[in-house]
Amino acid sequence: MMKYFDDYLWLKKTDFSKYRYIVFYGESGSGKSTYIEFLKKDNISLNKDYEIVDEIFNLNDYINFLKQVIHKKHSIIATHLWYLYFFPLIFFGKIAFFRIDTQKKKIENYLLYLGYTYSESSIERYINLFWATYTDIDIICEWQEEKDFDTILRNFLKYNTLKKTAEKE
Repeated sequence: MMKYFDDYLWLKKTDFSKYRYIVFYGESGSGKSTYIEFLKKDNISLNKDYEIVDEIFNLNDYINFLKQVIHKKHSIIATHLWYLYFFPLIFFGKIAFFRIDTQKKKIENYLLYLGYTYSESSIERYINLFWATYTDIDIICEWQEEKDFDTILRNFLKYNTLKKTAEKE
């Protein structure tokens, strides 16, 4: 699929100058790395030297990150871990949290960009089954010429298997 970006989080206009940590968390394929790239490139309030920490998958990665965090001034973090793991960082500075694998609007915007029609119920069903990820939308849509997401999702679920996995800890 084409490179796509939707600033539905308003990252370009958000003032991050008071934050020491910016945390994007969600499932694989939800856009964490893409949002970090955009933030570094297009947000003028990021005049500090932020370290990019791209990807914290498990507790071992997290522990290694914590060992280094005390020595770093600012970090932008992509993680699969639940955001509560990062609350101890408040002792070192302000944190901005963004969960990016549950937003209905993100998926609606992406489907519109791709030229698909959809119903609210099909978006909700998709998110309940697969999270709000771009990768899974691409997988589901790539095998049909149909431009109605309701039909595509129904056919995909009838004839294929793709399962949401639990977040790793």
